[in-house]
Amino acid sequence: RGIRFWKYALEKYKKHKCSEAHRECIEKIRYIEKEENVAQRLNDQHEEARQQVSHCLLRILQALQYLARKGIATYGHDDLNSNFKQLLLLMSKNDDVLRDWLTWKTTWTSVPIQEEIIALIASTIQHDIAREIRERKMFGLMADETADVSRIEQMVITVRSVEDDLEVYEELLGLHLLDCCNSKTIYKTLKDILIRLIIPLGNCRAFCAEGAATFQGAVTGVITRFQDDKPQIVQTHCHMHSVNLAMSDAISNERPLCPTHFSVKYQALLGLKEQVGILLEIFAEIEETVSENRMKAQVGGYAKALENFESYFSSVIESEKMDTTPPILPRTVRVPKKLQQSEPHCFESPQAFYRAKYFSIIDSANGTLQQCILDKPTPVLLAMEDVLMAGWKGEALEDEKTDLICNFFGRDIDRDHLCHQLKCLENTDDQNTMKQSISEIVSILRDHPVLRKMLPVVVKLIHLYLTSPATTAIAERSFSMLRQIKTYLRGTMLQPRSNSLITLNIHKEKKDHRGKGKRKGAEW
Repeated sequence: RGIRFWKYALEKYKKHKCSEAHRECIEKIRYIEKEENVAQRLNDQHEEARQQVSHCLLRILQALQYLARKGIATYGHDDLNSNFKQLLLLMSKNDDVLRDWLTWKTTWTSVPIQEEIIALIASTIQHDIAREIRERKMFGLMADETADVSRIEQMVITVRSVEDDLEVYEELLGLHLLDCCNSKTIYKTLKDILIRLIIPLGNCRAFCAEGAATFQGAVTGVITRFQDDKPQIVQTHCHMHSVNLAMSDAISNERPLCPTHFSVKYQALLGLKEQVGILLEIFAEIEETVSENRMKAQVGGYAKALENFESYFSSVIESEKMDTTPPILPRTVRVPKKLQQSEPHCFESPQAFYRAKYFSIIDSANGTLQQCILDKPTPVLLAMEDVLMAGWKGEALEDEKTDLICNFFGRDIDRDHLCHQLKCLENTDDQNTMKQSISEIVSILRDHPVLRKMLPVVVKLIHLYLTSPATTAIAERSFSMLRQIKTYLRGTMLQPRSNSLITLNIHKEKKDHRGKGKRKGAEW
């Protein structure tokens, strides 16, 4: 309305200056002078809020990555005392944006969101591994199974592949639940995983597993089913399991060296070795103080066994320190006349007697190893090694072994090109090599990329040789990691979370590598 009483003009002006209408007009004039759009101002506020939320989301990702890397549980008795929430509160002490955000927003810190984030990170790593396997083309499978603390059967799947520079990679694809442990279920589970990760089964060239009939069965075994789909798959019995079986059979076939109960287990024998002096003193004291004849006789027998050399034949104990009796030959037992056909063999010395036992164990173990390792596809691997070494040394190639390789792998290896390039392999000699193993050939080709391009068929043969796994050691290590993560206190953990945590804990380098990119939060 303007000013009617001018003597109150100054007071009216001060009052008008503080009014909302005046401030609104001033702001509009300033926007007009700056030529700034109101919509742009709103967009800037929205962008600022988005950056703050992205910053907080990145902090949540970092907290979950740390806990997953260390195998630490994220839950607690309640949400406030959980490891995840306490870690966020610790991080917020040096982060004002995160501290303000945690006071009014809790949606992204809930348990379902934690599960989803961990699953997404693990799935991304698995698909990255699958992409690398597809780029390397040929690969070998390794499978093994175990029961976790909840008595749930888990199968670990590992893939072995070779890079163009002949670097070998063994990477875990995760732990997967088995409804049943028969060969049909395991076969379907393996194929389902390969299909979901878009890994073509046609590129599989090797399969390594334990010696159970479920995997190694000649009719319905898992490897046999895969060989029906792809005959070029080389079947390998895990060498660690083979040695374990061989040693078990060799020891079980021999009579026990000590009649007492404490030599059955290694830990018991080790404790006996360290405390034998104390035991002898205790036995002597018992014989003097105990009045019961049965107890005295039993203790006397134990003391006599401790002083006998045969009780320590399987352990490394020096007779001078232990004050044991020198080894003597056992008493020769005559065969009854009605069964006697010849004189029993008599050893000339104790050394000859125990030498016979020693070689008996060696022969038994060697026979079992021959039975476990020298299976059907083993001649193919031996032929590959012999052909490569013969070409490198400049020796004549055996047509039988070359034909065996080419017939087994079919179109993968061209026979004529292989023979010509093997002759050229001799010229790649290095004066520092002894020409004793294929690892020396691999080392030379790895250091000379030009040679790999000149000898593509030889390099492909080495790829096939290196793709075949010898052991399932990485599977055993993953079982150790499973026992570390899924303990008795975390026995109710579900399968998807267990699989994701195992993947993140084993593939630490891949997770860290993805976190170093420019778009750290957006990559997941």
